[in-house]
Amino acid sequence: MVQIALDGALEGSAVFQISDGFSLERVIKMADLGVDSFLHHSLAEIEPLQPGERIVLQVVNGEVADYTRGWMSSAQRIILGISLHPDRMTEKDWDYLPGVGISLAAEIEKNRQENGDFLELQALTRVRGIGPKRIKLWEDFFK
Repeated sequence: MVQIALDGALEGSAVFQISDGFSLERVIKMADLGVDSFLHHSLAEIEPLQPGERIVLQVVNGEVADYTRGWMSSAQRIILGISLHPDRMTEKDWDYLPGVGISLAAEIEKNRQENGDFLELQALTRVRGIGPKRIKLWEDFFK
């Protein structure tokens, strides 16, 4: 089961839960957004969709001209029960979590930029101000 957000300049922008086919073309067709199929792109080469992805379609004259992929905000993912990943979060995402303010969120992002990805939640202990208690507080969001 994959839940993604489909956005863009079109009616029907929403979150979709998909269990039958994870290609972008199939999502567009299943969502019945009133746009032509996305055949002018090489859909076979597009990576499968992941839970919590945000797809923004650029629609021109009723056709999908292009798209961008990113991630739903942490607030959206938490509400939908989609697991967070420490390397897919922005400062704003971190600020949404309990016990994280603007300055700690900035420190987390700075640490990732200077020292590389965290890969797992436990690695956040390398950030000043994050210890086992905070990790325990956040565990349920990262499962």
